[in-house]
Amino acid sequence: MKLFCFFLLLVFSFPIHAQELQLFSPNLICKKSEGRKPYEYYAGVYIKNISKNEVTVITKTSKPSVSTRSGEVIGVYLSTRGITSVNDTPLIPSIVDFKLVTLRPDEATHVGGKFESQHLFSEAPIIYSIDDTYNGRFGFWSGITSIENVKVQRFEECNT
Repeated sequence: MKLFCFFLLLVFSFPIHAQELQLFSPNLICKKSEGRKPYEYYAGVYIKNISKNEVTVITKTSKPSVSTRSGEVIGVYLSTRGITSVNDTPLIPSIVDFKLVTLRPDEATHVGGKFESQHLFSEAPIIYSIDDTYNGRFGFWSGITSIENVKVQRFEECNT
């Protein structure tokens, strides 16, 4: 019994990989930038509720970010930032800041944004990763879901 309880704690202590949500129709677009970094990208994706229940999702994520390993792009993240604090006191944002959308079964919404990068890449997964930083305070879905092998549109324009 102790082993079973330990196993349950182990399984539920990690972020939930989405069985309620599905990403579809991704957009990953590149253009040359004259800013600090040579490339400007747009990453966007639709999020569909594939469960039988309502699911509330965040549509106001932080600016998309590129994750790399040994100089190789391993993912474009649409995610939330951690809690900021002042004098060790956590600052709790307004619920409005998250732009929450409640999806009924088979409904969808869009999330995305622009970002600059030093990295030129032709393909990457888009990862929607929402932490439960606020311990369920706002009632939104938290977990990780992704769509793999998203090809960069207009890659040729960036690669010249």
